[in-house]
Amino acid sequence: MLQFVYSNLKYPAEAKRQGISGIVVIAFTLDKEGFILDPEVKRSANPMLDEAALEVIEKMQAEMQWIPGSQQGKPVAVKFNLPIRFY
Repeated sequence: MLQFVYSNLKYPAEAKRQGISGIVVIAFTLDKEGFILDPEVKRSANPMLDEAALEVIEKMQAEMQWIPGSQQGKPVAVKFNLPIRFY
């Protein structure tokens, strides 16, 4: 998951130019079929960085299906808080 995020993440040029960095935390649910649902910013670093972080998660949402969590051998939905670093 992190490999996908960091290989597709686009650091906003204006944020880079202004020296803006930080960590954006994106929360989402991985449903029992392995799809990402309801991504949202849980911890903001800067609106430009927040937007870039959401864009990469939305791209992942559209392009990827993951192995869902399991409990007692059955697939279950799992909540994630994913920190994305901009430095």
